[in-house]
Amino acid sequence: RKDVREFQKTQKKEAEKEEIRREMEATKERDAVAQIRKADDQRLMKEKYASDQQVRKDVREFETKQKKESEKLEIQREMEATKVRDEIAQIRNADDQRLM
Repeated sequence: RKDVREFQKTQKKEAEKEEIRREMEATKERDAVAQIRKADDQRLMKEKYASDQQVRKDVREFETKQKKESEKLEIQREMEATKVRDEIAQIRNADDQRLM
């Protein structure tokens, strides 16, 4: 009887040790998964930041290009307007000379 009780106590302690070992292993696995997720999240945040930075850079470049194009078009319009005014002035001068 005493041997049976000793054996049962030993079995119970072994089972408790095994349960504790399994819980510790499961905790290690959960921690490892959490670390992986955290690293993935950080990587994604860095990629998003880099992507946002690239988008901002692309927008700035586009806006600069648009501004230059607008300035070119404005200069062309001014040159054409000047040309038309000059032609009108020449016609008026010719009319004035003809009338004299």
